[in-house]
Amino acid sequence: MGIAMTIAGLVVIGLGLLDMFHSLLHPRGKGAISHAVISTIWTVSRRLGHRFGSAVGPVGMVAAVLVWVVLQGLGWALVFLPHIPQGFTYSPGIDPARYQDFAEALYISWTRPGTRTLQRPSTSPSSPWPPWGSAMWSPSTRGSGWPHHFRR
Repeated sequence: MGIAMTIAGLVVIGLGLLDMFHSLLHPRGKGAISHAVISTIWTVSRRLGHRFGSAVGPVGMVAAVLVWVVLQGLGWALVFLPHIPQGFTYSPGIDPARYQDFAEALYISWTRPGTRTLQRPSTSPSSPWPPWGSAMWSPSTRGSGWPHHFRR
């Protein structure tokens, strides 16, 4: 089950990154996922009689970016999920059984486990792979570079 979750997470991450590439860097400029999101927003706008006017285009672009961010966060949550709670160390007084594993994995994926700026101090990786995973995750979704614990 853990390997399947990890593979599913990597597939979701890859699909999001591929769509970003096709939308932003490919000469055709048309990623399948972002195109579907923007087309859906245009279709809804058309059915409503274009009441929102020129705001529909920018809303579609922002929605496409949000979908990319959600895909990255969800993908990394699936990668982290098999390692919750045994792959993480919790501060004294924190009972990991109080939290649902998937909610914890989402929280960890959204707060970049390699950095301590957004992560609550009660949770930290206890094995070497989560920092490696966060090092890969961080530049792919935030553009902020490697987590600080990899810097000298």
